[in-house]
Amino acid sequence: MTPPDRRSVGELLLDADYLARLTLLDADGEAAPAMLRTWPEVVQSAAELWAALPHPPDPDVMHRLEAITHGMHRDQIRRGWPGDGPPDERLLQISENFTRAASLVANRWPVPRRSRSGPSAREAADLEAARTRTVHTLWVGGHSVSVATGEHAHDLRLLKHSHATCAETRGIGRGKDAQDRLGAFETLAAGWLKDRWPGALNGEYRDPPDATRLGQALCQWDVQVHRTLTTLPSTANLWLATATQATIVDTTAILLHAGAQRRAVDGQTVARIGSALRTTQQDWSHACGLWQQLHSPLSSRFDNTLTQAAAEVRAATKEITHDPTGLATPELITSRLGPEQIAPIVGQALASSLELAHVIHEITASGDPILAATNNIARIASTRLRQQPPQPEGVDAFPVNLTGIRANRVAPIPDLIRDQLDAAGQHLIASSSIAMNSGTDLNRHRQATAPSQPTPRPPAEPPIHPCGEHLAAPPLDPGSHPTAGISR
Repeated sequence: MTPPDRRSVGELLLDADYLARLTLLDADGEAAPAMLRTWPEVVQSAAELWAALPHPPDPDVMHRLEAITHGMHRDQIRRGWPGDGPPDERLLQISENFTRAASLVANRWPVPRRSRSGPSAREAADLEAARTRTVHTLWVGGHSVSVATGEHAHDLRLLKHSHATCAETRGIGRGKDAQDRLGAFETLAAGWLKDRWPGALNGEYRDPPDATRLGQALCQWDVQVHRTLTTLPSTANLWLATATQATIVDTTAILLHAGAQRRAVDGQTVARIGSALRTTQQDWSHACGLWQQLHSPLSSRFDNTLTQAAAEVRAATKEITHDPTGLATPELITSRLGPEQIAPIVGQALASSLELAHVIHEITASGDPILAATNNIARIASTRLRQQPPQPEGVDAFPVNLTGIRANRVAPIPDLIRDQLDAAGQHLIASSSIAMNSGTDLNRHRQATAPSQPTPRPPAEPPIHPCGEHLAAPPLDPGSHPTAGISR
């Protein structure tokens, strides 16, 4: 049974913005058709949320953004491109977040009950923050679709020189038209955001943090990830599992850093954990990157219950560790969670990290087939083969044929790549074990409020890892250009 979604409107919008950033970081040509198919749904859901918010501003930028997207969608239907196919998972989650937020707003502010005298100053600031977050999500998301479409057109131009058919290369001109409209969309959104982002976010209302929520979210995640990977160990679910666990390990480092600063945990123990925890962060990031490279909408979809559990983890962690525009101070983090809760939460996270590492390694070592798109297999395999000694003459070690690549069929992950996944899993088990064992003294060595000896310097805050799931993504600045402040 799927648990109820506990996230507030603000948390849903923050998560949508976060997912849009990840979509931009990972945008590539192969994802463009799915992104173009899903983008109109994202904008429509945002428009429904905008309409649900009371006291709409004038002029109404959302109507103009929606009109651009509707025109692009009608053109796609008329020209039959990109055609039918799977949606983009992250854009779909953004759309679902907008829809859920609209439902919450409608329940909070039914139309007959809305005040005719206008909102209070506090309500107006909160509404402005919600609208700003919504448009920023669309701005970043629209740019990610544009980047992916441009790369897709570039790939098709290269394919054109390989005697591809007209049906295969028709996306060159149609992709250019879509990019033009997305450029207009970005320009309009950036102009609206220019004087609002990120200052308007300071007016966002936040409920008082629930100190028990993070522990409950981690327990719920631990149970659900085991259930899902036992029944459906697909590339999508393995990617989501490793990405979320990387987020949890990152949060552990942030909590330890804050706890050591506020003398809530033993500084010597934190210093001892630091090196092991950084290695664990890197290993989870590496595993996440491998499964992300293998995932394709053609091969598998995210499990809905696992997706919701992951979203609750993100919301619960950010409620403790973040302010509207960035990472909270150690004082705030410690006060929100409670000093006595840091050590148990960290111990729980380190133990679940080791257990999940074993589960994932068992999946890759079992020999049971795991399906992936042949294009993804070919990319990873070619990199692996370049790192190995040349094969004897007449031996073809490449795991997929050209026909499978051109058709982008689904095939089992070959041993060449499973060996790489197996090695990554072994490293993950080793580093997670060291980190957990290093943290066994956290509960036994609580410092007094005023320690008699200087506290060793705590580990630095964790870096953003390549998988893009780190919690402390900085706000993007719209500037004067639709792509200012954004880079891949």
